Amino acid sequence: YSDYENTLQATLGASASSVHIMATEYNSNYGTPGKQMTSLVNGLFVADSIGSLLDSGYSGGLFWDLRNGWGTNGNNSSTLYGWREGGDEGILGDPNYYNLPSTGPYVPYPNYFGDQLASKMIQSGGTVVSAISNYNELAVYSVLEASGHLDLMVINKNPDASVNEQFNLQGFTPNGQAKFWQYGELQDYAQSQTSNGAAALANFSTTLSFTGANFSYAFPAYSMTVI
Repeated sequence: YSDYENTLQATLGASASSVHIMATEYNSNYGTPGKQMTSLVNGLFVADSIGSLLDSGYSGGLFWDLRNGWGTNGNNSSTLYGWREGGDEGILGDPNYYNLPSTGPYVPYPNYFGDQLASKMIQSGGTVVSAISNYNELAVYSVLEASGHLDLMVINKNPDASVNEQFNLQGFTPNGQAKFWQYGELQDYAQSQTSNGAAALANFSTTLSFTGANFSYAFPAYSMTVI
């Protein structure tokens, strides 16, 4: 973003501030997508990319795309994470291809749930607030809603281990009541066992234990969570 901003300022001078910069038609790969594009790995990428956009200065982003097309010519190596044996650059399955539960007209890929999860914290009137993680495989983003609720999106990119993270909230007085949305290996595996590709975010409420404004929570391996 800063590179584009510098270019605009060099070209347009004071008028540069009136130009909105968007990240358009992005994904983690292009060309011939393989199984990682339809796996939980790309779902985590989508959630993480949206969180990154919140902190970036970009006014928006366009993920490529809603529906694209199923293909089996990409990298479908057994060394890659994922149970689908095909790739797709969309977030919903191929409308012209039935290979349930892997793909089909209304089958959601994990990309879809990365988008849906982000929508739980990105609401009209909200304000992005600083969130910092001291663990390089745990990404954290935060929004203060207009209602006064604080939302945290936490992405554990570790494929093997859960992470028990300690949170220190500053400038916010919490109570113990928290609502969770989550998608990870459990939900991904459950979809693989269906006959029609149906899947959903896990959704639950719990009471967190606080010491002052501090609390800890364990996030499963390869998971994305909004609190």
